[in-house]
Amino acid sequence: MNTGGSFEKLLTFVNTNSSLFNGWYASWALGALFAIPALLALYVVLSRAERGFTLIGTAVGVVAIVIILSNVSNHFYYVSEANVYDGGCTVCATQSITGALATFASYTADQLASLIFVVAVIILSLVILRVGILNKSVGIVGLVAAVLAIVITVAGASGYLDIIGLLPYVAVAVWLIMVGYSLTRLPVRS
Repeated sequence: MNTGGSFEKLLTFVNTNSSLFNGWYASWALGALFAIPALLALYVVLSRAERGFTLIGTAVGVVAIVIILSNVSNHFYYVSEANVYDGGCTVCATQSITGALATFASYTADQLASLIFVVAVIILSLVILRVGILNKSVGIVGLVAAVLAIVITVAGASGYLDIIGLLPYVAVAVWLIMVGYSLTRLPVRS
């Protein structure tokens, strides 16, 4: 059965690095879950001064997180199918390729979710800069992270295992940490 050499190579690579793939997607899902409280806290703080754009930015971010979390199970399925294929079963190889096609579709959804989340980061960073409740550096880092994510994604270097492809995720994680730290430094109203 001619299944196309590129699928076979990809499935063998995934099987060889299955723990890396599983760890990557599990950490991505965990990161998405941690972003929800940050988005909601930003909404609570920023909506007092700018309700409309804060609501839009928060809603866009939550939509992106829902897309991310809905796709994680496809990636674990892909790794298990790659494990079956590597055993040499031709019928299993067909199933693996079907799983690979589903994963490529979910890869597109992952890229879309990442870009949607970047839009949320841009909106919320602009609100942070405009309102001035949080430190301006939080807004600037958010914009830099968003631009970095867009440039790397559009340039096509955002492969999950590329070091350059990880930079936008690290930059957004730094932005989320700065958001959390800045929120803890706000004066408490009674």
